[in-house]
Amino acid sequence: MVAGRQYNVEMRIKATLAGGTVPLYSNVLQIKITPYLDFAVEPPGTAGNNYNDGNLWVIGDCFGAPNWTNPLPSPQDVNHKFTKIDVLHYELTINFASGGGYKMIQTQGVWGTQYHAMTAGAALSGEFEKRDADPQFASPGAGRYKIEVNFQTGKYKLTAQ
Repeated sequence: MVAGRQYNVEMRIKATLAGGTVPLYSNVLQIKITPYLDFAVEPPGTAGNNYNDGNLWVIGDCFGAPNWTNPLPSPQDVNHKFTKIDVLHYELTINFASGGGYKMIQTQGVWGTQYHAMTAGAALSGEFEKRDADPQFASPGAGRYKIEVNFQTGKYKLTAQ
C-alpha cells in the first residue's frame, strides 16, 4: 500500500460459539482506508501530503566547487541529487574532495527546509533533523561514499565505495 492513497477494502467477521463446530460470518463490509506515513523526520515533498514529489540534494565545501552555492549550478544540480528509493529512503554515491561538511536541501535555492546533522563531527552515521540550523554533516574525508538517508528512523549512514 502507498501512503496517502485511498484503497477500497472488504472485510467480515468470523465467529465460533463455544463448543460450536460451524463458524458464523457477518455480512461483507466495504470501507475506504487511507494509510498514513510514519516517519521520524518529515521527508522531502510530504508537507502537503503529496508523497511523490520529494527531491534531495547535497551542498557543501567537502565536495569542492561549487561549495555552498545554492541553487547548485550544472552539472552539480544532477550529480549531487539523491535517488529516491521510496518516500522514506534516499541514496547518493558521490565523491568527497576533502574535509569540511555538507547539508541536504529539498528545494534548490532554499535553505529554510534543509536537513542537518544532530551531532557535529559524526561523519559516517548519526541522526538528522529538518531545520535551518547547524551543525552541518561532517565529511568522511576524501573518497567515494554512498550516503543512505532514512526518514523513517531519522538516521543517515555513509559507506566507502
